[in-house]
Amino acid sequence: MKNIKISDLKKGDILLFSPLYSSLESRLISLITNAPVTHSALSYYDNSKIAEEIAPNAQVNNIRSRVGNRKITVMRLNSYNKDMTKVVNEAEKYIIDKVPYSEPGLIFGAVFMLFKRAIIGENLQRTLIPMMKIIISNIIRLLDKGVYHDNHPMVCSQFIFNCYENAGEEYKLIIDNKLQKTTLLEQVQKYINENSTALENKLTKDISEINSKNHFEKLDREVIIKEIYREFKKDKCFGFITRRSYLEEFVLTVHEFCSVLNYFFNNSRADKLIENSDRGLVSKSIGAMIKDEAYFVTPGDLLNNCRNLIKLGVLDNNS
Repeated sequence: MKNIKISDLKKGDILLFSPLYSSLESRLISLITNAPVTHSALSYYDNSKIAEEIAPNAQVNNIRSRVGNRKITVMRLNSYNKDMTKVVNEAEKYIIDKVPYSEPGLIFGAVFMLFKRAIIGENLQRTLIPMMKIIISNIIRLLDKGVYHDNHPMVCSQFIFNCYENAGEEYKLIIDNKLQKTTLLEQVQKYINENSTALENKLTKDISEINSKNHFEKLDREVIIKEIYREFKKDKCFGFITRRSYLEEFVLTVHEFCSVLNYFFNNSRADKLIENSDRGLVSKSIGAMIKDEAYFVTPGDLLNNCRNLIKLGVLDNNS
């Protein structure tokens, strides 16, 4: 693949970083998304700078201080004759507003990205339940403290996707997941539809019913990441739907998790989190998450599934 010098980068180029192998969380994202990249950034006004969404908030950094020994794949909009200043201007707005990186960092992103999968086994479901619950607790505590005010947090690839989309329709990145017939969230929604009677009095109906005291106050971060990594490697259900078996506690936790995330990102405190439809009971929270494609854009999507991005080559980190 062609080597790209830092001096050859143009405004708005997308930089995709290989996993940081010293970080189990970074390797977990690579495993979950089945992609060789786990972080994304945007070439800024000056090609020696990049804009990125990392803890604690959107920021500009010197590219040489960030690349290290990681392999950086360079992507570019396939009709680059457009004025890419509009895209970088959108990034600048996020940076000025100090839009926060999603807490708790890579764990949050990893669990979130998991919902792109079509199906997972029951052992992995059991492992994910406590992770989702501790994230719910952390988010609620942050919201209660007013940490984020009017700024809604993002993960790195969501930041990239939004910068392009906000620049105008002609810049919007077109993500095409041809291999995926359905998502795990859609399957959980279907499970709720089909088990309406059993679940109606168990699903959380209002966001105010959720509070951090109902969830895990402490969790050994390293232990749970190792468990998820181990179970995910063992889980073989990466393809099309061939079977589905969901633990009720997993379904209830996913609904609650989505309710908190939807409020977290959009400050959307819906009066009701569930409703009846002609299909049966519906989780409005899960439905809202399914509709917002920016939630589900991963660095791997930007590398492999974006119709209007072209792969220029690999960055020469020493240029």
